[in-house]
Amino acid sequence: MSNVNLPVSSMPFLGTGGVVNKPWYQALQQIASRANKLTQDAGTATDLETDVTGVLPVESGGTGKASFNANQLIAGNGTDDLLNISPGSAGQVLISQGAGAVPDFSDLSYTDAFLIIIEAPTNRDYPFLDVPFAFTLNSVTTRSGAGTCTLTTKKNSTTVATSSVTTTKTKVTVTTGNSYAVNDDLVFTVSGTSSINMLQITAAFTRTIT
Repeated sequence: MSNVNLPVSSMPFLGTGGVVNKPWYQALQQIASRANKLTQDAGTATDLETDVTGVLPVESGGTGKASFNANQLIAGNGTDDLLNISPGSAGQVLISQGAGAVPDFSDLSYTDAFLIIIEAPTNRDYPFLDVPFAFTLNSVTTRSGAGTCTLTTKKNSTTVATSSVTTTKTKVTVTTGNSYAVNDDLVFTVSGTSSINMLQITAAFTRTIT
């Protein structure tokens, strides 16, 4: 068998100048050099199971706590130990308490209002039957376009507020018997009408979502 001598320039990965001048080889050398430097910078590895004992403080990358209760959340506390946030009750949500305060789990609630306008009211009941959600009635504000009347606000058949309606806006705060359950009736009873028209009623309430 005869030998075949190929010139260096014809070899696919060599060519003139040899391996060391190839860009891919130089890139591998740079990666190896950086890996060596990272190893030197890191020094001796720390075994967290044998080299670290006790509670690791926050400034050393720990929590400052030996344990946490099941399902607790944690909150940062500067360089002090992390804070525990209890999980709250079913249906509650985590609510911010503002800058510098720890959030906590609370019921989610909001305030809204029913707006009712009766163009030509007469002496009778104007009911909202079977309210679709539970709420607390906070206040009843009234005003007429002209004339006067008495407006009695009820939960089912029980009076919770009485308003003397005039052309001046009047607000009555409701504090007793004002918790309405699903399917209760919110009833507005008009009486003692005197040339009244455009009766406006704003019933403000708070609803808690659970």
